[in-house]
Formats: sequence, C-alpha cells, structure tokens
Amino acid sequence: MAIRWDKKYTKSVRRIVNNYNKRLKYLQSYGKQYLPEATSMGYVRETFASRRDLNRYLRQLEKFNAKSAEIVSVGRENKRMTRWEKQKLISDRASARARAKYERAKILMRQPKNLRNFERGERFNQLTSQIKRLSKPLGKLSFHEIDLNERITLSYQEKAKRERTFKRNFFEMMAKDIIQAGGDPEQADRIEAKLDILTPHQLLQAYDETPALKYIVEHYHLYTSEAHDAYLDENGQMLIQTEMDEIEATLDFVIKKFANFA
Repeated sequence: MAIRWDKKYTKSVRRIVNNYNKRLKYLQSYGKQYLPEATSMGYVRETFASRRDLNRYLRQLEKFNAKSAEIVSVGRENKRMTRWEKQKLISDRASARARAKYERAKILMRQPKNLRNFERGERFNQLTSQIKRLSKPLGKLSFHEIDLNERITLSYQEKAKRERTFKRNFFEMMAKDIIQAGGDPEQADRIEAKLDILTPHQLLQAYDETPALKYIVEHYHLYTSEAHDAYLDENGQMLIQTEMDEIEATLDFVIKKFANFA
C-alpha cells in the first residue's frame, strides 16, 4: 500500500521520529556505546515506499529504550550491537528476503521450466545466493556474513529510494505531457489519484509492462527539449491526448493487475 502523507499521518510519524531521537540523545548523554544513528523525516520519506514497511520501521523506533540499547552478542563470532539493532537486522532481513524471492519467482515464470538453475542467468543465481544468505539463522553467521547481510538489506533499501524517485518523476512528466498537449489538467489529477494507489515498486512494474504508460516518459523527452518546449504541433497534441485517454480508460485493469505485486 502506497504512503499517503496526509496531515494526520505526517504528524504521527513526526512524533515517533522526534521521541526516538530524544531517547537516543538521552542514552548518548550517559555514554552508551553501539547506539544506532538518529533518524529524520527526510530519511523516512526517501527510504520507505510502502506504508507496511514504514509502519514496521516506526514500531522499531517506538520500541527503542534503555533496555533495547543494551549490548548483545550476535552470531557465532559474537559481534556486538544493541538489542534494537539486532531486531532491526532481523526485520530488514525478512523484508529483503521477501523481495528477493518475489523477483526470483518472476524470473521463473518467464523462463522454460526445464532449464537448470545455472542456465537461468546471473541475476537468478545472485538472488538465489542472497536468499540463502538471508535465510541462514542469525546465530550461525560469522562477522563477515553479518556484514554481507547488512549490505544486502541496504541495497534493497536503496532500490526502494530509486523507485520512489521514479514515481515522483513519472507524475511530473505526465502532468507536463498533458499541458503540452493542451489537455485538461484535471485528467492528470484523475490518473494520478488512481495510480497513486500503487506503491512505487508496483508502478514501476506496471510501467515496464504497459506500453501506454511508457509513452508518457518517451513523449516527455521527445517534446520537452529546447526545440520543442514552447511548442507542440497539432499532431503531437492529438497523439499525447489519445494516449492519455487510453491510459484513463484502462486504469482499473492496470491497478487490479499490479496492486497485489509485492
């Protein structure tokens, strides 16, 4: 489920973030070691693309206290971290593992069933390796393996940031296209309101598999160069408007198809 930053939800998230930072600062004043980093609304907005993942993170922030700041040993080589960081790693591993399994399943669906795993391509084997690493019990991990787990989870968080940027830019391009076509700005608002139901990841999947959505980006780059920025000929206007009408007419189908993507 995509995040709707209405006034009430934004206020609730800000309260949790501020309370966490206050508790962190208090513990730092007592010389506590191995504490996690402070967070911010900017980090939250840039990092989390779905309400589910954000709410999981917010629950972690709410649970952070003096007890969760206690130092524990993790893995077979006793890496030191706080209880809170341990729980965060467990949660991040679960989230990254689910995303890797979903992406691998998509590859399997597109390929012949009789292929052997090593024939399915580099990305398939990379995902298989990640899933194996993220599934190994935390207590059996070496210091190096814990670091690898942390890097894998970070890579999925960075991917979520890029997908969120794509969604923001996509809506901006769509509004620009409709203005260039001399169309109704309310049409862009209607389309955006419906597509906004999709998470950034779901929208990117829809974009990859829906030609009409790809036209938005293609025509944005075609008609917004210096040569075309101030003028769009009649044929270009009609073409963009036709595509926007097609998108609006098929929105319910697109949303139904992609809203359940992980």
